[in-house]
Amino acid sequence: GRDKESDNIRKTTMFLNTNEPMRLALEEKLKEDLGNDLHNLLPKDTKINYMYLTDGKHVYVDFSKELPENMIAPPGTMDIRITKTLMHLYGAGDVIISIDETSNLWQ
Repeated sequence: GRDKESDNIRKTTMFLNTNEPMRLALEEKLKEDLGNDLHNLLPKDTKINYMYLTDGKHVYVDFSKELPENMIAPPGTMDIRITKTLMHLYGAGDVIISIDETSNLWQ
């Protein structure tokens, strides 16, 4: 996550158990309390339904309907923070976000 409005990136470590899906570990990490006035990247009830990286370096991630329903962050900031986090994590060129398999994040 980002610290306030600056470009300081919060470095964190994730540990995966053998055969543990990356989406579950990431979901848990994105729900962590940031310990400042920023809100978690994911509201507590939000689930990552699926997430995958294509050969073309595109990350596809599908969240449960609770993401837009329970957002605390100002509109537009949470999806940017999630996108930047996933792009950095995977070295991806772009991120396609959907909600319960609906192609538009805010439909």
